[in-house]
Amino acid sequence: MSREPAQRRIDRGWLLATLLVAAIVLVRSFQCFAWPTLDTDDGHLASMFFADARFTRIFEPYNGSVTVLPHLGAWLAAQFPVSWWPMLYAAFAGTAAIASLSAFASRRFRVFVPSTRVRVLLCVLVALAPHGNARLVSALLWTHVSFGLLFALYALAPLPARGWRRNVDLGWRTLLACSSALTPAAVPLLLWRAWKRRHRSERWVHLFLVAAVFVYYALGCRPHENVRHEPLQMLGAFARLIDQRVIAEAVIGGAHWPALGSAVHPLAVAILLAVGVGSFTLRGPSRLFAVGSFVAIAIMSAAPVLAREHMGMPDHWWGQRYTHAQRVLFHLTAGILIYRSTRALSAQARQAFAIAGLLHAALLATNGSQHYFGNPTEGRRVVTFFAFAEGWRETERGESEMLRLQRPGWNITLR
Repeated sequence: MSREPAQRRIDRGWLLATLLVAAIVLVRSFQCFAWPTLDTDDGHLASMFFADARFTRIFEPYNGSVTVLPHLGAWLAAQFPVSWWPMLYAAFAGTAAIASLSAFASRRFRVFVPSTRVRVLLCVLVALAPHGNARLVSALLWTHVSFGLLFALYALAPLPARGWRRNVDLGWRTLLACSSALTPAAVPLLLWRAWKRRHRSERWVHLFLVAAVFVYYALGCRPHENVRHEPLQMLGAFARLIDQRVIAEAVIGGAHWPALGSAVHPLAVAILLAVGVGSFTLRGPSRLFAVGSFVAIAIMSAAPVLAREHMGMPDHWWGQRYTHAQRVLFHLTAGILIYRSTRALSAQARQAFAIAGLLHAALLATNGSQHYFGNPTEGRRVVTFFAFAEGWRETERGESEMLRLQRPGWNITLR
């Protein structure tokens, strides 16, 4: 049997989407890379590895859960001079955001959308539209949102062929399963695939990943003891999270939906019903993707409601990271529905839909763009702060001293 030509081994669609998405993320979040200010949570993460950069610290819980890949990024940064950490954190977080936003262009998703051009276009649209990638870029610890999205997408995608590719894929998915508190969103999808698989080996792979998620939650997650919610309060917060932060924000942007007031609720319900009912008109793998996405959206949205002590939704910029993955899945589902619904139209009509989608995403990209602007002065202060800490490392040890930056919760303890 002749080998597959080398040019066919290169996933050109995914490579093109990765480059385009990287350009979008770099432009939108330029200041996060030029003057990385980091985040309060990253300050605590840096503190963990500053005095003791052991590899085993990767598996220590922070804020209620173990996040292996984000902690791995912090451990890798700890092997370099301290003044490099802010940029390394931003680079790691940016890479995770780009990988999650461009994943759908991979040829493994052609079972849902055969056209490579359409998959690339959808990746460009979701990179433009959802607010949140700046937040993910500026906070290494919150890359667990990107990893949770990747795990859900891979649960929908077919497994690679047998051999070393499947082993590498399984190892990667296992790491993802242990790196995000959002991974239970993929469990129903994995169980469904295990039930539908005819080959025993594929069935066991999916069941193994389900077991990995349960082991991760049993050993790596500790719920907050002070979280107490009334059932009706949780249901109300869940409904607000879905209609305001997922549906309304995905369609009209984060800066505009608060102006609608109470009208946002019926509007979001109407959009959700339209996409939901339309999804059931799909056939085969496309319906699986749509239904699986809605299941993942529901579970991912329920997670912060159950875990947080306060779910008052105080302002429209609060908790961007908590609904980033849901908005991406919603955009992909709506995109597949539009693509399947317009296949019978003329080429000019389909091009008109594509142009309209790009214009809509571009408007969302500029809507509330101030959220992506960093403070260069604050960024330089962070780098100076780390440079001082690096110099302190070379001095003789004495009593512990806590260096505080003019940023809430930001400190490193020097011992």
